[in-house]
Amino acid sequence: VIVGGGTEQRAIAEAELFDPATGQFKALPQSGQARFKHGAALLPSGDVIIVGGSDAGGGAARGRLGSTEIFSPRALQFRDGPPLADPRYKLLPSTIALPGGAIVVASGGSNAEILRPGTTAFAPVATAYDRRRDYMAAIALDDRRVLVTGGYDEAIATTDRAWIVEG
Repeated sequence: VIVGGGTEQRAIAEAELFDPATGQFKALPQSGQARFKHGAALLPSGDVIIVGGSDAGGGAARGRLGSTEIFSPRALQFRDGPPLADPRYKLLPSTIALPGGAIVVASGGSNAEILRPGTTAFAPVATAYDRRRDYMAAIALDDRRVLVTGGYDEAIATTDRAWIVEG
């Protein structure tokens, strides 16, 4: 599923589904929130969670979203998902599905947050970065830990630092 996109001036809510068997895209109903610079992860159920981003309202930094949506490929529809603890954007490639079913959102804030199976909202994790960072890269190391690297702060100053986030 491909959802949203846009520019600093205009976010979109359009969505498409790619069928690898036919090589074709199919238009879907719009998502409930126009967003760009968001993240996504596959849930154990086969649904996809769409996370945060910006609605471009008043500029991307002021339009950070704390909302999420869940797309069901079986029903071909979107529904509201659990809220983030901290509105965030510039998330790719830092939204990670862990093997145990937890979802970690590593970028776009001063720490990561996690949605654990059976919970109804994301919660901050203890690992704190040195400041709010965007466009960090993250990869699952095992079913509980995520390596988070790089990114840049609000002054667009990059870093070569790395952190281990415990899920």
